[in-house]
Amino acid sequence: MSEDHSGSDASRGWRLISTRDFGLLWWGQTTSQIGEGLNKVALLWFVYELTGSAMQMTMVGLLQTIPPLLLGPLVGVYLDRMPKKPVMVWVDILRALLTLLIPTFYALDMLSITGLYTLIFLTSVVSTIFGPALVSAVPLLVRPSELMSANALIQGTNNIRMLLGPAISGVMIALINAENVLFVNSATFLVSALCLMPIRFASSFVGVKEQTASVWEELQVGFRFIFGQQSMVLTLVIISALYNLGVSAFVFILPVYAKEFLQVGSVQLGWLWSALGGGMLATSTWLAWKKQSDIQGRLRIVVSA
Repeated sequence: MSEDHSGSDASRGWRLISTRDFGLLWWGQTTSQIGEGLNKVALLWFVYELTGSAMQMTMVGLLQTIPPLLLGPLVGVYLDRMPKKPVMVWVDILRALLTLLIPTFYALDMLSITGLYTLIFLTSVVSTIFGPALVSAVPLLVRPSELMSANALIQGTNNIRMLLGPAISGVMIALINAENVLFVNSATFLVSALCLMPIRFASSFVGVKEQTASVWEELQVGFRFIFGQQSMVLTLVIISALYNLGVSAFVFILPVYAKEFLQVGSVQLGWLWSALGGGMLATSTWLAWKKQSDIQGRLRIVVSA
């Protein structure tokens, strides 16, 4: 990637969306993230309506948390050895298929709680692969000086999910029932896969990177880097873990709180959930406009947040 324009055009900010390859990635992610927002509300509401048990519903959160926790380090090592685009496309296709099976089996009266949990777990395993692949793909599509804006725009798709997905999902649940909303979610993953297919990565990154170390050796290097060599990285990992712990607890208890204590339906739940994404979307918008800063400036933003 050329940096010839780094002086006059250090960061294109929102204009990155109008570029061919990053634009396709962003629109695909926006679509699939809105679908994820539909899924979050619809799936939890579906399980709670099906079982009437808050414990059964929180099992969904547990099944969605275990794969990233256990498989995350291995996924990163293997992704270094694989081309990113085929991995991301196949992950979206598999997520579409697994999500489609839940309402299909329910309509055929073939869906048990065990089967539902199995499908949720498998979807989480597959989704664990997508996140690291996406993070590693972004630097291959933009200049180094544009990386903060690009990451903010990609993070913005997650915030759009939190802002629009639950509100839309609540209305759709009231109109077509929670299980049918999952059909729509499945379609959004297919749209994301179609957007990924035409993307062109830099030619030097298309092939599989040659590896000389074993998977175990690379894992050891990664753990030493985080826990021994870079105290700042470890600090950021801990901060991120605490943040996600709090957000996850909020998200998975909200349906029970809304239904049992506030006595509201799916539409009101969707609006409550969407309120969480408002401030995050505003912050991502600001970061997308903000000029690239040095490492100290970025750390000040993290600490302030």
